[in-house]
Amino acid sequence: AFRKAAPNLTVIQSQPSGFMAQEGYKTASQIIPAHKSEITWVYTENDSLADGVIQALKENGLQPGKDVLVVGGVCHGDTTNLLNGSLIGTGVQAAFLEGWSSVQSTYKYLNTKKVLDGAVYLPDDPNKPPSDDGAPHRYNFIPNPWVTNAKADVDSFKLWGYPFKELCNY
Repeated sequence: AFRKAAPNLTVIQSQPSGFMAQEGYKTASQIIPAHKSEITWVYTENDSLADGVIQALKENGLQPGKDVLVVGGVCHGDTTNLLNGSLIGTGVQAAFLEGWSSVQSTYKYLNTKKVLDGAVYLPDDPNKPPSDDGAPHRYNFIPNPWVTNAKADVDSFKLWGYPFKELCNY
């Protein structure tokens, strides 16, 4: 996706690493020493992996948030690296909302006995969840909004009436 969105972007390496901080650390510890002077930013699938990458960057003399920008793909309960600036931002793709959306889609299907063709991207309204009315689509996507590392942004964030601290608590 990055290569299509930014064709001039040079990807040094793309490596599957699991989901946990220790897996991110292990992978980053193997990649960073060989490419230390080339790395300007790192994207991880989730903030836990980013925590491991941040540790490896520090051990290699790089300052996350200054020398290398680290982006988390999905938030989790520990906001330490987000709020101290090591992680420049994260996405909110809460497991709770994924489950909620699945239950809502099932409810809609049971009420209408229909599935609409195509995809729907559910709204990212800060205060109210999507309506239970109508039929579900074949593909139903929850929002994945971006949150910066500013404490005010984290504190004021809401999606469907839920604050960041409730959505990113796992």
